[in-house]
Amino acid sequence: MKKFIALAIVLFFWSVTFCFGQAGALRDYVGLLSIHYHPDVIAYMGKFKASFEKKGYTNAAKAIDNYLKGLSGTGFVYVAADGTCYVLTNEHVVTQSESLSVTFEKQDGSKTVYDRLKVLYVDEEKDLAILVFDAGIKPFARGLSFAAKTVDEGADIFAAGFPGLGNTAIWQFSRGNVSNASVRLPKSSDSDEIIGPYIQHTAQIDPGNSGGPLLVAAQGVQTGYAVVGINTLSANSRFMRRLRILGRLF
Repeated sequence: MKKFIALAIVLFFWSVTFCFGQAGALRDYVGLLSIHYHPDVIAYMGKFKASFEKKGYTNAAKAIDNYLKGLSGTGFVYVAADGTCYVLTNEHVVTQSESLSVTFEKQDGSKTVYDRLKVLYVDEEKDLAILVFDAGIKPFARGLSFAAKTVDEGADIFAAGFPGLGNTAIWQFSRGNVSNASVRLPKSSDSDEIIGPYIQHTAQIDPGNSGGPLLVAAQGVQTGYAVVGINTLSANSRFMRRLRILGRLF
């Protein structure tokens, strides 16, 4: 009996280690998105910065500096059947951008940067944006896969992205459970219009995770995970996180 218990513990530990071990492969397809603003926007914000500095509002001036750095959120790679490479993210992540860069960072700290991404399509209602690479390049032979079905309540769920630690965006991979598979919410506190559905889950997400994938463990795919949603909103007043279901977007 003791041998059986020991074996069960070993197998459980191996399965957890294997699952999280594959998470490193996600780094090849989940990147940090950085905004490059139009020169007119930079000049306009620069006037505010100069005014704040002149009046001694150093924190406000620093906030503008941080804004203009353009560290905006997360995106992930999808490769179509014809080999065209896209980056999917939230619409609110890419608002006001003239062009974007995406940075992929490996566990050893090495980085690959792709500049001059353009916004191909946006849907403000669904908070979705699809980006294309500069000059139609196809740097990826494959991207993340989508799950064949929606998730059930209680299912294990994973979130990947680049939330901020201070003013630095860092990779984060977190695990939780689906607590509500289909949340519908009022558009505002005084509106009868309903938006959704969302997936409510308990995996840790923070500012910077926006646009990153919500994942489930999956067999037969390179990374070991498949996409079921995009991290879109958080509810800080309660210990929950909400995501819009990708099945509603395509």
